[in-house]
Amino acid sequence: MKKFLISLLAAVMLFGSVVPAMGEEMAEEAAVIAAAEEAARIAAEEVAAEEAVEEAAVEEVAAEEETAEEEAAGMAVVEEPEDTAVPFTGTIAVKLECDSEELYYGDTVTLKAVVKEANKPYSIRWEAKADESWSTVGHGSSYAITLTEATANTAYRAVLVAEA
Repeated sequence: MKKFLISLLAAVMLFGSVVPAMGEEMAEEAAVIAAAEEAARIAAEEVAAEEAVEEAAVEEVAAEEETAEEEAAGMAVVEEPEDTAVPFTGTIAVKLECDSEELYYGDTVTLKAVVKEANKPYSIRWEAKADESWSTVGHGSSYAITLTEATANTAYRAVLVAEA
């Protein structure tokens, strides 16, 4: 059975912090993990912003259609005050939970999402990138992975999704 070290997990971008104590020789991997956490946070913010823009555009079109229908029917149109919706904010970090510092193929590890400062209801979507694109692999606050050659060469991330 091939030895699978935590440093390899960091190298495949497991967007999060490694929970077991790390020696000085793993400082570089820790820096990579910190950068990955920042990238995951930025990606979550971008997804939330895109969803807010799409939702606002749909609402604007619906309001314009309703106003046009009211005007066509000869009804008085009363404009309502602008929606002062607060955009979704929150941060997400991913923690690696495992029972030892050395991991082997066949072992199971758990990725756990830690959400802070979310100002609205949310859900968590887990995604994996084995080739060129991200695909959804699960939902919820954690995601378990059995280590294989395929999963070792896959990047994982947690996406914070604002609920309507």
